[in-house]
Amino acid sequence: MSLQALLNQEELFPAVTLTPGEIEAWRQKEPLSVSQWAERYRVVTDGPWKGEWSNQHTPYLVEPMDAWGLPHVREVWVIGPLQGGKTQIVYNCWAYGQHYDQAWALFVMADEKSAVRVSKERLQRIIKASTALRELMTGSPLSLGNYELHLQASMTYMGWPRSEATLASFPIPQVFLDEVDLWPVPRKDSMDAVDLAKARTTTFPFSSKVLGVTTTTLEDAPGWENLVKCQEVRVYMAKCPHCGGLQIMHPEQLRWDQELTGQPDRIEGEDLAWYECELCEGAWGRLERRLAVQEGAYQPHRWDSRAQWWEPCQPVARPIKVGFHFSAFHSPFVSLGKIAAQFIRAGQEAKAAVTLYNKVLALPYRGEQAARSDDLILALCDERPPGLVPADAVLLTACVDVQRAGFYLTIRAWAAGPERDSWLVRAAYLDSWAAVEKVIFDDHYRDPEGAGCVIGFGLVDSGDGAMQREVYDWCQANPPMRASKGFQKTNRQPYTQAKVDTHPGLVCFHFNTTYYKNDLLDGKLRIAPGDPGAWRLHSNWPDGEPPGGGHAVGLLNDYARQLCSEAKDERGLWRNLRRRPNHFLDCEVLQLVCADYLGIRYMQRQEPDQEPEPVIQPITRSHSRW
Repeated sequence: MSLQALLNQEELFPAVTLTPGEIEAWRQKEPLSVSQWAERYRVVTDGPWKGEWSNQHTPYLVEPMDAWGLPHVREVWVIGPLQGGKTQIVYNCWAYGQHYDQAWALFVMADEKSAVRVSKERLQRIIKASTALRELMTGSPLSLGNYELHLQASMTYMGWPRSEATLASFPIPQVFLDEVDLWPVPRKDSMDAVDLAKARTTTFPFSSKVLGVTTTTLEDAPGWENLVKCQEVRVYMAKCPHCGGLQIMHPEQLRWDQELTGQPDRIEGEDLAWYECELCEGAWGRLERRLAVQEGAYQPHRWDSRAQWWEPCQPVARPIKVGFHFSAFHSPFVSLGKIAAQFIRAGQEAKAAVTLYNKVLALPYRGEQAARSDDLILALCDERPPGLVPADAVLLTACVDVQRAGFYLTIRAWAAGPERDSWLVRAAYLDSWAAVEKVIFDDHYRDPEGAGCVIGFGLVDSGDGAMQREVYDWCQANPPMRASKGFQKTNRQPYTQAKVDTHPGLVCFHFNTTYYKNDLLDGKLRIAPGDPGAWRLHSNWPDGEPPGGGHAVGLLNDYARQLCSEAKDERGLWRNLRRRPNHFLDCEVLQLVCADYLGIRYMQRQEPDQEPEPVIQPITRSHSRW
């Protein structure tokens, strides 16, 4: 090449000076997994094991970190016990992303104080203590703030659920969510904070990373819901040092001297418990348990909501959403004696049981008052199509829950007798009063012989006052229907009737929601569908059988979810803690009020060879409104 050509080349491609951040970004790095990077560059700045990070202390944290670092994985959820090290997964993955990808990141904590504390006492210290991250600092004392962390080629923002602005400002490739089950419940008119934070990664479809870690609370809490929705959920299994068998550790295999059962504090303080292998019955002390955890491994499982335990399943090839679960049994910070003591206390008081499940076993707590699930509700379905009235029914009642956006309605058939046998005939969502009138008064409901049946009575929830006058007007124009209003007490009579001053002749039913929810949720829904008094439902499918393909949505899926929306608090009152839709539940509570008002339990059954009793009115009538 001639001298002139070289001069022309320099003019075309002049030399540029790269900043240290640009040089670091282009420098080829050694291919390391997240766990390998942590052992080389991460320095623990707090806790009992300060100093260089070691995977040997907590081997169950290795695979979640490495899975997050895989190129095809977009989302990872980790459920673990209180103080089990799960947040360290977040710190290591974030630091790895800062060093290798210079990725902009979003950290979301439960509240502003937590966000500031994590930024100041965790992330800033991690940056300053790591040789790899320290080189990426800008040199400005203002770069590492409480709300934003500036490195040479990346930014990390701190956010919290109550500030939607911190969750919806900029596109972010990497999002880290900490203790999501402890976040405040979102307002009804706002987007869920988890979904809002995850939406920040939309513009990075092939490189985004979402990592959520939490201690779980309930099955419908966001952390557990996201875990079970993952394509593959991996549960940590300990390997018995005696027989080599893998197993999920559970408290039923804990053993201690039976004479100490009444002394849980002593069992905890002196660590007097041991674990018995469920395969070979070998005893695990401190050393054996430590070896079992060290040699353990994650295996794919699925959560059985009815059995409340894990079931093995086949692995998924290259999943993009992966979940991980481990418990305090695997944590070096929790002794077997402490777990055994909590297990003993859980048998004596409900609060201790909540702690055992949520903080130790890292499982959702389901007390007796909340022992309901969609599957258990749908198990009450029979083979009747919607609209078919059973032959044993003597009355039809309709109940409506009024919302500003529409109306939820259930129609139920009742049999005479103290058992109060009943069958759901129809459940529907409607968007106008005209549609409600059509369903109640114009649509046909027939028994197995084809005889028409009419609705003889019903209740309409008058709501919180916004639509109260509208409800009163409609009920006054449709005499079989009455207005109603619930109140929550634990020691008041079931219901009373009061005249509505503004609407002459109209009566409003005031009913005790606690009394009737106890009757339904703690009573009726516990009865097997084949037993007397069961709360039976029509088929979940229009023709009695699910269509082929397995992708169809059942008619009663939403109904079943809404009947599982509430649980009792410590005062014995029913609460909708997650603010889930519960409108069909309100309708079915009103159905029980109807049954009590009509005296279903006091009616006599009509025998086939007897004349009809004058007290029981047949339900085959013309479709008049009164």
